[in-house]
Amino acid sequence: MKMKNIAKIIVFCMIFIFLLNRIYDIFSWKDTAGDYTSSMESFYDLEENVVDVLFLGSSHSYCSTIPAQLWEDYGMASFNMAISGQDLVSSYYNFVEALKTQDLKVVCVEMFGCAFSGYIIEGNLYRNTLSRKLSLSSIEAVNAMVETDNKSDFILRWPIIHTRYRELKKQDFATTRPVYLGYRSEYVAYGANKLEFGNVEPKPMGETEQEYLIKMIELAQESGTELVFVLAPYEIPLKEQELIAYAKEIISEYNVPVLDFVELSDEIGLDWEKDMIDYGHTNYWGAQKVTAYLGEYLKSHYELADHRGETEYALWDLDLKARQHEWTNYVLTRICDRQTYFEELSRLEDYTIVVSTTGEYISGEAEIDECLQMLGGFHEFYNGSNVWVFDNGENIYTANANNTLKTMPLTFGELLVSVSDQSTNIMVDRVAYQKSTNGVNVLVYDNILGIVVDSVGFEAMYAYGMVR
Repeated sequence: MKMKNIAKIIVFCMIFIFLLNRIYDIFSWKDTAGDYTSSMESFYDLEENVVDVLFLGSSHSYCSTIPAQLWEDYGMASFNMAISGQDLVSSYYNFVEALKTQDLKVVCVEMFGCAFSGYIIEGNLYRNTLSRKLSLSSIEAVNAMVETDNKSDFILRWPIIHTRYRELKKQDFATTRPVYLGYRSEYVAYGANKLEFGNVEPKPMGETEQEYLIKMIELAQESGTELVFVLAPYEIPLKEQELIAYAKEIISEYNVPVLDFVELSDEIGLDWEKDMIDYGHTNYWGAQKVTAYLGEYLKSHYELADHRGETEYALWDLDLKARQHEWTNYVLTRICDRQTYFEELSRLEDYTIVVSTTGEYISGEAEIDECLQMLGGFHEFYNGSNVWVFDNGENIYTANANNTLKTMPLTFGELLVSVSDQSTNIMVDRVAYQKSTNGVNVLVYDNILGIVVDSVGFEAMYAYGMVR
């Protein structure tokens, strides 16, 4: 009898722990300002001993280094563990965390953290403390990073996250995430001014920053990991130039290399007006140039394996495809010519495309019918309401003016299409995408990234001109 009671208690405890962990996963702090993409969450999804090159740092790092490019060019298995506002303390503890599961060959630390201290933005403090798994080292990190009296809240976490029920979204309940190896692509260019270091007088860093700079170097020596410090291109104020110059002096005493991309900007062909998002971050074109130089440097100075074709590294193939999709999506959403748009649609792979005709659409109009035929599967056109769904180029569903309602699963959501005598509706996760009331509507969904890429209408009364 006692054994039965003990067994019941054990089962109850197991169920309770499972439910508590699942509830915590839902309520846990997530990078909602970064579209729920978190380098730490993605890192914990990795298999053991697959990362050869690790990048640490702030947004300067995740905007300037592209793991997919290193993979495509050299087969390097790299991961960017950067987090917005990451200081040297956080970089150090991320280094510690990475060594628990990865046999790192090279760690590249972005140096913007040498130029500031602490966390002015509360969200950055959350990003750099709450995203680590609970362990002795994460508790040490909290003690080193949190200056307030509520350090216990950052350790226990529930006091901070329990109120998140007000902001929960579908993403909080998801059990799978989009592939993310730490690079954040940006396709805007507001520009920055190039500033030269010149004869800047080094000024001492803060005691904490200097302590953790040295601890990072010593950790690399103890673990047998090669260390490289990297300064991403940015418009550096004089005070920050002085601090970074001081950090360089410390680093040189340990014979650790520094790649300064402010000084190297001419060599890599950086255009400060076209290759910068703002004063502090490179855009996609700038990141390509930084990464190209980094890749060649890493390949020529260290023994790094080419893992292309190895089954254990399928994630890097998927990440490359995801980054290629980002570029394809950027190009697609800037096309304003109908003919060119449908030509591009006809070449897409790993996309779901929904086409509908509605209202005063009239079949046989050469201007639009010729474009529709590029997609294939349009065996018959009807006046009024019609819907076609294409998955990876194949017509998988057709409906015409017969009051139908159809739902279909997407990578990270649900597609709903409805057809009546009067209209058609296209919805993804209860959001309607209908640009034209009289003509043709097109919705493009990326099956790899799990996002709606574009929603375009072709209005009949305007000779089927594009409407976004």
